[in-house]
Amino acid sequence: MNKIINTNVINKKESLNLQDKNYLTKTLTAMKKLFLTTLLAVFAVCFTACNDDQDDYLDSSNQHKQTSALASNPNNPYDEVGESHNDLIEQVLNDLRANYSHSDSISPTDIFTTARTILLNNGYDINTINLFISNELTDYSIIESNINDYISTNCSQDVLKIMNRIINGIDNMSADNYNDYKSYICTEENNIINDTNLDKTDKSALLCFTSVYRFSLCYWYDYFPTTNEAKEKDSTLKRIAKADAKGALIGLLRGGVEGAIVGGLAASLAKAIEIAANAILFPEPKPEKPLKPTN
Repeated sequence: MNKIINTNVINKKESLNLQDKNYLTKTLTAMKKLFLTTLLAVFAVCFTACNDDQDDYLDSSNQHKQTSALASNPNNPYDEVGESHNDLIEQVLNDLRANYSHSDSISPTDIFTTARTILLNNGYDINTINLFISNELTDYSIIESNINDYISTNCSQDVLKIMNRIINGIDNMSADNYNDYKSYICTEENNIINDTNLDKTDKSALLCFTSVYRFSLCYWYDYFPTTNEAKEKDSTLKRIAKADAKGALIGLLRGGVEGAIVGGLAASLAKAIEIAANAILFPEPKPEKPLKPTN
C-alpha cells in the first residue's frame, strides 16, 4: 500500500514537474515574442523619428538626383546646361555649409571664391570663369547689373521678345506644383526649336535660358522653409530662377555652353544668397508636429 501511495506521489510529482516545464516553456516563448514585438515597435518608432528629423532640415545631398529626372526635357539639346547648373549649385552650397556656421559672417568674396574653386575642380576654363566670377567681387548686385546691361545692349530683338514673354508667363503663373512651370517652359522650348526665323546663336542662347530656368525652378521649388508665406516663397523662387536663366543666356553669348553654365551659376549665387542667405545656407527646422492627444 505504501509503495502504491509513494508511486502515485512520484507520478503526480513527475506530472506536475512536466506541467511546470511546459508552462515555463510556453511562458518563455510568449515573453520572447513579446520582447521581439516590443523591440520591433521601438525600432519602427526610432526609424520614423529619425526620418522626421531628417525631413526637418533641407537635405541637399539628394537635390540634384531628384531634380535631374523631374526637370529634364530631352527635346532641348542644351538640357545638360540646366542639369550642370543644379549640380554646381549643390556643390557650392554643400562646401559653404561644411566650412561656415550660422554665426559666421559670409561675404560675397567668400561665396565667389568657393564657386571659383568648385568650377576649377570640375575642369572649367579659368578664362570663362573670369568672365563672370571674380575673387574681387564684393557686391552681389554687380553681377545682376552686368547681366541686365549686357542683355539690353547685345541681345537681338527676337531674343528679347521671347525671353520677356517667357519671364512674364512664369511671373503671372500661380502654379500648384512644379510640373505647371515645366509644362509651360517645355511648350516654349518646342516653339523655339521650331522657329525658323531665329538664327543659330539666338536659338542656342534661348534654349540655354529655358534649360536653366526649368532646372532652377525645380531645384528651388521645395527649398525654402514652410514657415514662409506662400506668396513670399513664390516670389523668391521666381526671382532666383529668372536671374539664373538670364545668367545662362548671356553666358552662352559670351562663352559658349561652358559660359552658359558658369553665367547661370554666378547669377544664381548672387541672387539667391542676396535675398535668402539664411534660408539657403542654414535652413530652419520645420515647425514641430503637434502631439497626438492621449486618452
